[in-house]
Amino acid sequence: MAGGEITLSPHAAMFLSERMDLVPHPMLRVGRLPVSATEEDRLAATDEGRNHLRSIGLMDHNDLEPVVEDAWYALSRPPLAVGLATHSSRGPSYNAVFVDQGRTVLRARQADADDTEDIENIVLSRNNRVGLASNVTDTIGDLAPGRGASVSVPNEQIEQARRRAASGSGMQQAFSAARISRNDAQTLTDALSNQRTTEGVVTVRAYDERVRRVHKLPYNVQYFSNDTGSYTMEKKAGRDGREWFTLAPTDSRKLAAKVDEMVNELRR
Repeated sequence: MAGGEITLSPHAAMFLSERMDLVPHPMLRVGRLPVSATEEDRLAATDEGRNHLRSIGLMDHNDLEPVVEDAWYALSRPPLAVGLATHSSRGPSYNAVFVDQGRTVLRARQADADDTEDIENIVLSRNNRVGLASNVTDTIGDLAPGRGASVSVPNEQIEQARRRAASGSGMQQAFSAARISRNDAQTLTDALSNQRTTEGVVTVRAYDERVRRVHKLPYNVQYFSNDTGSYTMEKKAGRDGREWFTLAPTDSRKLAAKVDEMVNELRR
């Protein structure tokens, strides 16, 4: 796979999951046969998955090639992984998983299907550029920061403003009524009232082989872009015990720094 890609069909992904008894990262969709499937249906699906792997040189007779076996294991029990889900009205929508493997980063990318019942291929690749964060932002592409400065307020004030806006108040008026400063209210209005062209979520998790369990952060980071620029948004507990809402204009460098921050927090 070095320098190239491996494309796994939905049946091949299903075959790997059943053969290795592993469920990949939740950002990746792997099909399951319906309960009503007959034994003939199961054999046909198994044959299709096996034949696909053989056709691309990843299975010799009944043995999986180490490159795909190792990759599927890493995606199912990652020592450290960043998950990315992106939806765009102006470009591709997809999910991706990035696994830290020391000197390389394994990426699995799966496009969104037109129909929610359909499942697309999973494309595997390795990048010698070290660092999960840089691989994430390379996949997302360039981001230009939105207007204003970072805003951090108790989430209860944001929820209060949302309720006022839902009852007919203007967005900026609702933020002001929730005791949010004028400048912060303007930044929040610019960010949240304009139609989004792209939005996504970033998660971090790790599988601990010693105790055989997954560790993950209790929060995720959302990012989105509209005609004013790009922003990150998160809700997490503060030192005072309250939940705080933070919105900040972002670019590729700042988003990479945020991903690094999440990774380092999980490592502690």
